[in-house]
Amino acid sequence: MWIFLRRNANLDQYALYVAIAADVCAAIPTILFVWRQPDRDRPFSWVVFAMGYFLAIFAIPQDTVANWILPLYMTVVSLVVAFPLALYRVRQRTSVKDWA
Repeated sequence: MWIFLRRNANLDQYALYVAIAADVCAAIPTILFVWRQPDRDRPFSWVVFAMGYFLAIFAIPQDTVANWILPLYMTVVSLVVAFPLALYRVRQRTSVKDWA
């Protein structure tokens, strides 16, 4: 999408929106997978991923939707994936090494 929109600076944000929409399509099966089988993945990397994108929020140079949407989306989705994984480990009372 960016290839077609790169010449017009007013339209390049739509390439980002299409990429996020594609990521939503990929995130749905991942979220369903971790809710159904929380023992098959571990939450540590997802939480670190969420923290990294959350910290990226503080580096946003201008208040625009295009600047805010990616870090917010990635933070929320990675926490949504990490939540059932962490909840399963809390309920099972697993050791810390099983979290990472």
